[in-house]
Amino acid sequence: MADTNKVEKKEKKEKKAKEGKKGFFGAIAGFFRDIKSELKKIQWPSFKIVRNNTGVVLAAIILVGAFVAVLDLIFSQARNLFLG
Repeated sequence: MADTNKVEKKEKKEKKAKEGKKGFFGAIAGFFRDIKSELKKIQWPSFKIVRNNTGVVLAAIILVGAFVAVLDLIFSQARNLFLG
């Protein structure tokens, strides 16, 4: 009877180990494995797409900057006109 308890305990231990009860370092290794598998799923854009999108962003920044500069000039002139 004592032997069956030992066998049952051993089987429970092995079952827990198989269910994912890893140690600290096993969990860290699993985390990095998951990161690697997720990075493989990413669909990276081509260089041409990145270059085009960068051009669009830079053009938008320049246009918005020019618009803000013109508004600043208009408001500063209006302030100088009213306040002397």
